[in-house]
Amino acid sequence: MARYLAIDWEQQQLHIVAGSAGRKGARVEQVLTWALPQSLTPASAEGLGRKLREALKAAGIGAAPVLASIGRDRVILKEIHHPPVPASDEPALVRFQTAKELSESPDDVVIDYTPMTDDRVIVECVAMAVVVRKEILRSLQGLCKGAGLKLAAVAPRPMGMAGALDRMRRGTVPLGMIDAVASVGPRWADLAILRGQTVLLARALSVGPTLAGEIKRSLAVFAAQKELHAQAFFLAGNGENAALFQTLHETLGIPVHQLDAFSAEDASVPAKERGASLTGIGLLHLWGQAGKLPVNLAAPKEPKAPVNSRKRVGVLAAVAAAVMLIFGGVYANRVMAGKRAKVAELSGARTEVEAKLKALGQDRVDIDALKEWEQASIPWLDEFYDLSERFPHKVGLRVNQVLANPTAKKNTKDRNVGRIVLQVVGDPKDDALLYDFVGSLNRDPHLRAAMVHTKGEGKFQIFIDLAPQAADKKIARVAPVARPKAPKESEFNFDDGGAP
Repeated sequence: MARYLAIDWEQQQLHIVAGSAGRKGARVEQVLTWALPQSLTPASAEGLGRKLREALKAAGIGAAPVLASIGRDRVILKEIHHPPVPASDEPALVRFQTAKELSESPDDVVIDYTPMTDDRVIVECVAMAVVVRKEILRSLQGLCKGAGLKLAAVAPRPMGMAGALDRMRRGTVPLGMIDAVASVGPRWADLAILRGQTVLLARALSVGPTLAGEIKRSLAVFAAQKELHAQAFFLAGNGENAALFQTLHETLGIPVHQLDAFSAEDASVPAKERGASLTGIGLLHLWGQAGKLPVNLAAPKEPKAPVNSRKRVGVLAAVAAAVMLIFGGVYANRVMAGKRAKVAELSGARTEVEAKLKALGQDRVDIDALKEWEQASIPWLDEFYDLSERFPHKVGLRVNQVLANPTAKKNTKDRNVGRIVLQVVGDPKDDALLYDFVGSLNRDPHLRAAMVHTKGEGKFQIFIDLAPQAADKKIARVAPVARPKAPKESEFNFDDGGAP
């Protein structure tokens, strides 16, 4: 959300609302009422702007684009009826229709407008034209220039009142609802009759004991002329309008409400400042909704260049098609040339690779044979060494016979490439010791061992199947098992007549 300063110019005072506005809504951050040291004119505007900059700095309000509103007494509002025309021609037509009814020179004024909806009118369009003297705009522009601010928009006060009412209702307005809104200051009062955000009538009224009567007469004249009746009345004041509110409640014959557009997210504002701040809040609300105001006298609507005729559109389309066709042909030729060059390059590379593969055909056969031999070969000496190191050392326990043979594979799932058979004799009670030996062999991933023996005979047969190993693991070494020491009772120990 962007920050803005909404300024309402009330004769010798400026009511300033500092806040932010965006798609998510508007939020009031701070309000300030600044009394003008002298009348605001084009000649005094820049000097007053420099003093305003000091006042804003003292109040802690930073620079931001300005949305300015001016009272109903400073502008002229005219309802303009015109035939339907293209949108590009509408500003010029409304300006011409408005200038015909002015008593002042069109060169001395600025004219903007906003379309109005009128269900009773079918064959013509209705617009609300807003006219302001250029010297008033120059005064506001000079004030902003002196204060170092950018004047983004200027609108009549009734537009801000419509925005404040819409913000208070959060956009929930029944279709076709006619409301009357009065904003009352210390020395001025503005009355607006609204249909949604559209201003149907706006008048400047005198402040005093006759204000309630003037409001009632204005509503009656509007009802007689337009055959439309206000269904609710909203009063915005300076905090001291309780008597006026009661009088209107008793005399108008329609519901009368206080207009308070502040929300819980806004900064705390004193009650006496709320009425004067409502116009600024309304401008922030309208700007946040659409990023612009219905009427902006600082940048009025201007005639636009007419839309190209069908013939011109056809010519442009034909030229564009021709350019695209030429561009497409050139691009396609470049793409095809690139693809052909790539195909030729890949074909040459394929021929070269095929020649190399053909030249290396015998090497590939030799390598495959070596791989097959490597996978099927068995390092018998390494295996025997590992078995001798793992075999338990015990007096009387010995290997009588070792058989080692390669294994012929019966199917592709058989991983074994060789078998070793150990014929062992010893004490019948050595079976536990030999089972530990078999268990140590089975912990080796490439060995599978099993033992067969007959209880009580002391004869054991151990079968060891060998699977192939990677080349870097074929030479294995195990920690040698400590040999048992000879008994101390005698120097020699004979076992069944064996050698010492």
